[in-house]
Amino acid sequence: MKRKPIFPMLLDELDAMPTRQLIGRLHQLRMCIESLEHDDLDEPPPDNGQIRYKQTDEWRGAYRDVKAVLETREHVRRKGREGKSEDG
Repeated sequence: MKRKPIFPMLLDELDAMPTRQLIGRLHQLRMCIESLEHDDLDEPPPDNGQIRYKQTDEWRGAYRDVKAVLETREHVRRKGREGKSEDG
């Protein structure tokens, strides 16, 4: 399965995104490969600004930024979860 490319975004751009899209971006970032050594490519990928590996400053910054924006959003419980306790 081919992943959708992930590119760096400004905080203002992230802040303008709906929460659902931010969660999707967080998921995409989590799906990145750990490092170039764990990649199965025969040759290094072109440097087109895309975030590919978790062990890069770009990935760490993108992940931190998405988490920071999500922390400012209100948490809304899903239907059917109101009466359930935290541990069960």
